[in-house]
Amino acid sequence: MTETPGVSIDGVSTAAGSGTVVADRPAGAVATRPGPGATAGGGLPRPRASAHRPAVAWSAEVQALRALAVSLVLVYHLWPGRVSGGYVGVDVFFVISGYLITGNILRDLSAHQFSLTGFYVRRAARLLPAAMLVLLVTGVGVVLLLPRTQWIATAQQLLASATYVQNWVLAGQAVDYLSPNAVPTPAQHFWSLSVEEQFYFVWPLALLLTARAARRARRQTRVRVLFGVMVTVALASFVYGVVATAADPTGAYFFSTTRVWEFAAGGLLALVLTRGRRRVRRMLPARAVTPPARLALCWAGLVAIVTAALFYTERTPFPGWAALLPVAGTVAVLGAGRMTGPFSPARLVQARPTQLLGDVSYSLYLWHWPLIVLAPVALGTAGLGLAGKLGVLVLSVALAWLTLTLVENRLRATTRGLRRPRRAFAVIALTGVGASAVAAGAWYDVSTEIRDAKLVAARALADGTPCFGAAAMTTPSCEPPFDDDVVTPYPAAAAESFREASNRQDCFTEPGDATVRRCSFGPADADVHVVLFGDSHALQWLWAMKDVSEREGWRLTTLLRANCTPNDAVMVRAGGETKLCHRWVTDAIDAIAADPDVDLVVTSAYNNKTWKREGGKSTYDTGVEAYRRTWQRLTARGAQVAVLRDTPRPRAHVDDCVAKSPDGSGCDHGRQKATKGRAFPKRLDPMVAAAQGSDPRAVHLVDLTDVFCTPKRCPAVIGNVMVYADGHHITPTFSRTVAPVLRSRLAPFAPSAT
Repeated sequence: MTETPGVSIDGVSTAAGSGTVVADRPAGAVATRPGPGATAGGGLPRPRASAHRPAVAWSAEVQALRALAVSLVLVYHLWPGRVSGGYVGVDVFFVISGYLITGNILRDLSAHQFSLTGFYVRRAARLLPAAMLVLLVTGVGVVLLLPRTQWIATAQQLLASATYVQNWVLAGQAVDYLSPNAVPTPAQHFWSLSVEEQFYFVWPLALLLTARAARRARRQTRVRVLFGVMVTVALASFVYGVVATAADPTGAYFFSTTRVWEFAAGGLLALVLTRGRRRVRRMLPARAVTPPARLALCWAGLVAIVTAALFYTERTPFPGWAALLPVAGTVAVLGAGRMTGPFSPARLVQARPTQLLGDVSYSLYLWHWPLIVLAPVALGTAGLGLAGKLGVLVLSVALAWLTLTLVENRLRATTRGLRRPRRAFAVIALTGVGASAVAAGAWYDVSTEIRDAKLVAARALADGTPCFGAAAMTTPSCEPPFDDDVVTPYPAAAAESFREASNRQDCFTEPGDATVRRCSFGPADADVHVVLFGDSHALQWLWAMKDVSEREGWRLTTLLRANCTPNDAVMVRAGGETKLCHRWVTDAIDAIAADPDVDLVVTSAYNNKTWKREGGKSTYDTGVEAYRRTWQRLTARGAQVAVLRDTPRPRAHVDDCVAKSPDGSGCDHGRQKATKGRAFPKRLDPMVAAAQGSDPRAVHLVDLTDVFCTPKRCPAVIGNVMVYADGHHITPTFSRTVAPVLRSRLAPFAPSAT
């Protein structure tokens, strides 16, 4: 549905079609999949093409294609159930950008007018003013509306967005198992802009170097060299994308290296369609009615894009093989050219609303996501209802139109074709510095609070401050030692404190790995050897167990893995995790059972697991029996097993609540709800049921619920200590304050415990 770029490799430039403009607008996207994924593109007004600087053709069809893509994005973000694969809009925009940018570069190279510096300056002057303005407004909105727990994450992403490395920041967070399920930040949608800017930085340089290397060759040879380089880059990126998506789908979604082939596909189309004047003319409309073959190609491409949008879901491995469908569809639509005639989409394409949506698509992308994130907070609601979503949609379009009219168009009109873009760069400097200053200020402010809270915890633990942490719950008439506004760790750093203190690289096996990793603490020749065995809910007791072991002179060994229940039944897990978990747990059980020096096994697990049925038993009974069977093996040589009952769960977004109310008032969770399991909410935790039905001389249930809860409520803050690191782990600080209680509960059966 677009005209052919007016460019020729042999130095002859042609302007295809009637309306022309230098096309260099990127698309942006946001992932709500591991956290988010979709995009929006930008449209430019149509200045006249100068005789000395012919431009790439810009047709109504391209704007319509952009309008389709941004519509998929908007619907996906506002009504994800309606268009479950709307995130493929990002791929549509990537192909369009590769097609138009490559065409412009090839045109300038052909005319010996290409300037790498000029290219970068034009991109910055056209794209950054609106982007920096939105980042500045977003930063102010974050400080005014969002709880302080979200300031650092948002500040990081604002700065990453301003420097166009947001995609790599999100990729790093996506592959981190212990990273909390944080609410998407208002700047998260800049990840695709980052991908696109990285493409803009590398692609022109690659084409320039290729053109220079082949400048002495014949015309056909130059074309073949450029074609070969593009194909090689596209194939390498595509193969890498398929492999990376299979190995790490959440991280691969944000990698720019997995997306390059989509840009290259558009670039290859631009090259193929512009190899010579005759071929260009054949692709242009030669008569009033579009030939049936091109019409069929256009409709096939549209069907491919819409099919992917309707039938892909967040479970679709992307952008691996699945990305071929929307990419091929976009290439087909672009390659079909301008559509005319009764069976073409011409009427819809040329409709004013379609063109308007295409014109504002870049600004619309910039504004819509911050509004989606911030609007519920401003309205004081848990989410957006129909009225709220429609309001966000209308406001997004209005802000996009104002930004296009007052910022983008006005700056372009006053900078003389961007040859002297001083005003544009002044706006960039003011808004960019402002956005960065807001982000840095918020980051510093919260970081200071985090540092002060760490000092409070360190001193209280070192001095043995009475009533600090768990002691305030277990000691009668014990009052918290500090003022109500003191809480440690600081809510914004609670989750990070868990990750930092876990030292999981050495002591914790991550998903995707079956290696049995061990850490040992204390003297190797200690009289008592204790093993801590389980998943991350066993890991959360590491700090208490280290304190107990140090006090008792024990040797402590850890065998811990993410998401794997410490019994020999086959868990129901997604993908290859079922086999990896089973291999890890059986190897770990074998290692413990084979060690005659083990005196005590302390084990725990998150009560959210299910298992494959064994011998006609229900999945619940299978788990209970597997625990009993496992503990019988571990106690066969005389070791004892202490089963730590799973910790109560907090209310949702407990960190945000405590940030607003440091003493924890109003942040409690009802005991009945907090102690329900995730997998079997109406039944006793399978681990507890197994412990109660095991040999009481060897297997012992240690229930610490009374340390966390009163008979009716489970507080979020106890003795000035924040109990929970995230939605289900406890903080290392609170874990350490429970150590005296844990030591006393282990005393009846732990060797040498006094």
